[in-house]
Amino acid sequence: MSQLKFFSSLVQIRRLPFYLIVLTCIEVLAFGQRGRGPVASSIGGAGVASNDAMEAAYFNPAAIANAQTNYLSLHLVQEDRESTEYKDWGVYAVDAGRESFIKGGLAYQKEEFSSDSSRLSKSKWEISGAKYRKQGFAMGASFTKQVLRDLNLETEKVDYNLDLGFLYNKNDQWSFGALFENVFTGKDERQESLMTLGLVYRLGDRLRYLLDTNKVLSTNTQWNYGFGLELKATDSAFWRLGYLGNKDESRNYYTGGFSWRGPRLGIHYAFQNAVSKTADSMHSLDFSLFF
Repeated sequence: MSQLKFFSSLVQIRRLPFYLIVLTCIEVLAFGQRGRGPVASSIGGAGVASNDAMEAAYFNPAAIANAQTNYLSLHLVQEDRESTEYKDWGVYAVDAGRESFIKGGLAYQKEEFSSDSSRLSKSKWEISGAKYRKQGFAMGASFTKQVLRDLNLETEKVDYNLDLGFLYNKNDQWSFGALFENVFTGKDERQESLMTLGLVYRLGDRLRYLLDTNKVLSTNTQWNYGFGLELKATDSAFWRLGYLGNKDESRNYYTGGFSWRGPRLGIHYAFQNAVSKTADSMHSLDFSLFF
């Protein structure tokens, strides 16, 4: 609670009217599932250009500027991968009030990785802020403190990084987004700067096309990409299919999922499976309460 009070004093003029709290378990694949939430996970990891805060606030801080609805959600993930185990959970709070000068978020996430030869744990505190500008433009930033522990060697390393996000809603059909991860980092040289560009195209009221592509800026790596379609079957039911091409890992994935959003309750499901291997798969389930 003290962390929330401290954060509130930094990013608001008035007291937080409500909190958006997200309990999330996120696995660590390089592009498809790195903190992207259940909606983007079902569309090949795409969504950096989404103007829906519930979809994109997981990874693009600029999306927080569009937060309109308060909700509480529980996100559970199960991943099956060869000889490894991932366990992840986190808490995410976002101010969705209209009286704030800057809308903001506070997050805590913990990841645990174990295999036959290593056991690693990573804890992360993140504070985010976003501001909506004129003519459909929004920008945001997130500052993160990470603590990486090697449980076998009993060593610990602390690092800091800064991410910048941008959104531009050209009209009702098109929106564009950009995310620059690790713009500033501490002493951890393994945190390479990553740029993600994305777009969303809406075909009428029922269909959306989302496309993201990203690249490590500091090395001569290839562009990864993820894309997918979302069909609004009814006013409350959504179906999604996607594809993720991860050239850095030389693996491709297909994804899918669905959502049901009622007046007070939302349920979101996503899966990801390797094209060449059925043993490498992930399932996630998210329950949301809207206020």
